[in-house]
Amino acid sequence: MMKNLDLVRILCRSETDANIRTQDGYTPYMLCCSNGCYECADFIISRGGDPYLLSNNRQTCLSILATAIRQSTSPLEYAVFASRMLEYVDQYRLDFFGDINSTNSDIATLNDLVEKAKQEGMEFPAVQETSNDYQASAYPQQQQPQQGYESYPQQQQPQQGYESYPQ
Repeated sequence: MMKNLDLVRILCRSETDANIRTQDGYTPYMLCCSNGCYECADFIISRGGDPYLLSNNRQTCLSILATAIRQSTSPLEYAVFASRMLEYVDQYRLDFFGDINSTNSDIATLNDLVEKAKQEGMEFPAVQETSNDYQASAYPQQQQPQQGYESYPQQQQPQQGYESYPQ
């Protein structure tokens, strides 16, 4: 997986949006969830990636990871990522983005996998800092987006009337 991380580092320069989306609304973090690449996910989080965004079809990172685990022929490969995602479950339970039963089922999938990995003697590496100018961040430490267009500095508030539109 380190080759993937090297590529992600090249692609994610400081000006890159860590929450850029595919046509289906998947973020880089969501793609890491589906592929189980926790090293890349740690790096994306350190660059401001948001583990609480929804895809266009309203999938959460939690549900994407849990689905990948359930469908994997080698689920233990996802154990480290699952242990990292469990750090975010309190917020998922609070918001639960839809069906609380599905959210709880996804959380149980992650918990079961982590417990199985521990029983098999698997070790869980600590999150490592990936850059001097970006620190690994947990969601509560990230600045919460404000509601409305006022939070987007690149957009200007349109004024009333047609005279405010460029000719």
